[in-house]
Amino acid sequence: MRFTHLSATQVKEFHTPRKLGIKPKPAGVLWFACEDAWRTWIKDEVGNEEWLKQYKYEYTAELGESKLIVLKTYKDIQEFNTKFSGDEDYNTINWDRVRKETGKSGIFVKNPRIFKARQDFLWYSSFDICSVGVWSSDAIRSFVGKKI
Repeated sequence: MRFTHLSATQVKEFHTPRKLGIKPKPAGVLWFACEDAWRTWIKDEVGNEEWLKQYKYEYTAELGESKLIVLKTYKDIQEFNTKFSGDEDYNTINWDRVRKETGKSGIFVKNPRIFKARQDFLWYSSFDICSVGVWSSDAIRSFVGKKI
C-alpha cells in the first residue's frame, strides 16, 4: 500500500516526540494517509478543493507494517481500547503507555468507518480516514518527497 503525507513545508528530518499524551490521537507524530485518502476526504467532506492549495509538498512512504499497531476490526479496536484507554469513558488513549508497552513505532487505523466502534469509542471516531501515525522512524522504510 502507498502512504502519502501532504505538507505546507518541507520535511527535512523526523522528530521523535517526547510525549504522545493522553488524548484521542497521539501528539507530535508524522501522519500518513493510505493512498489518496486525505485528498479524497478534503474533496468529499470539506467540499473545497482550494483547501488543498495549502500543501506545497507531497511525500510517498513505504512503511513496515510489522512495526505498527494495526487496527482493522472491531475486536482489534475493542482490545486496544481495553488495554490502553486513558479514561473510564473511552474518550482518550494513553499513547505514552502504548509506546512503552508495545514497543511499536506507530498506529495504523486501516478501517476508520466501523460504525459500532465509532459509537463506542470516542477516540476512534476522531480517525476520519485510513491513516498511520508514526512516532518512531523505525517504521519508515522509505520517504520520498516532491514539490507540488
